Amino acid sequence: MLSMATTIVVAIILLLLVHSSMLTAQTTIADEAMHAAEIALAYYVKLTKETGMPAEQSKKGAVGDIQLGKPYKVLTLSLEELATATITTSISDIIHDYHVIWFPVWQNGEIWAELEIVRRNGKWRGRSFGGGRRARQVLRARDKIANAIKSGEADITNPDCILRVPEIGAWFISAKHKRDMKIIPITSRLDRFGLEEGKLYNSREFKHKISTIKR
Repeated sequence: MLSMATTIVVAIILLLLVHSSMLTAQTTIADEAMHAAEIALAYYVKLTKETGMPAEQSKKGAVGDIQLGKPYKVLTLSLEELATATITTSISDIIHDYHVIWFPVWQNGEIWAELEIVRRNGKWRGRSFGGGRRARQVLRARDKIANAIKSGEADITNPDCILRVPEIGAWFISAKHKRDMKIIPITSRLDRFGLEEGKLYNSREFKHKISTIKR
């Protein structure tokens, strides 16, 4: 029969092995996602060259040094679910992860476009490619959060997720705040949603504002 000390050591080793395998799996998925994004970007750039660049891209001239920026996980919030949520419902309980990753695309040091990939049937693939306007909005919001962190105005982590509300075409960026989350709008026509540009909302404030929006 194993001694208590031996049992504890074995348990620790098993936990370390499980943790190691989880980290390996996460790293593999991250590598697969980046590889898929690079393939998708090459395809979209080739297609853009062959079919003619959209107005925004054509203003920047010929396609130059193009790179993917920092990826963001995309989460989705449904107004329908929000409408049926109770006052005690946590916003994290009605946010869904459909395995979508968003990238800003840089050309010669400037925002050029945006790229999305999605994981379906265990494989990552390109989902969409568009202009740089929204990418610039995302990065402006990211910079505002970074400045709030630097100045000590907000005790939050660096933003790592985009929150999307498809029914109203609204985008937000989120950052972790202790056990809560802080959300900043990155969408146009903020007055329509009763939101202020550059303001950090906690999840309860955000939930209240969004729940009053009519589709």
